[in-house]
Amino acid sequence: MHRQTFMGIVPTIAVVLPATAPADLTPVDSRKPLPQVALTGFKGASVNLSTDKGHVVLLDFWATWCEGCKEEIPWFMEFQDKYNKTGLTVVGASLDDDGWKSVKPYLREYKINYRS
Repeated sequence: MHRQTFMGIVPTIAVVLPATAPADLTPVDSRKPLPQVALTGFKGASVNLSTDKGHVVLLDFWATWCEGCKEEIPWFMEFQDKYNKTGLTVVGASLDDDGWKSVKPYLREYKINYRS
């Protein structure tokens, strides 16, 4: 279910955010707050997305076994590099059943530059 929903959302995000998009598409006082999301970071600490208040947060649900994810992760890495200073934050949330056992080696191998 998650994979089908996610794969339908990602192409929309890529189309909506062209390379020349201004950082302030929606006035700050008109932006909706991020819903409460509970994640655990690489070192076991909780990840609090409220620290990104005022940023656009691209929350990527992915998995090491997902072929589509392997194709889009480099795009998200490019977005992180290109738009981080203008208010975009990319965060990855793995859906791997065995958790960090699969994810840690994957992150080391592919050198993902955003929080996962």
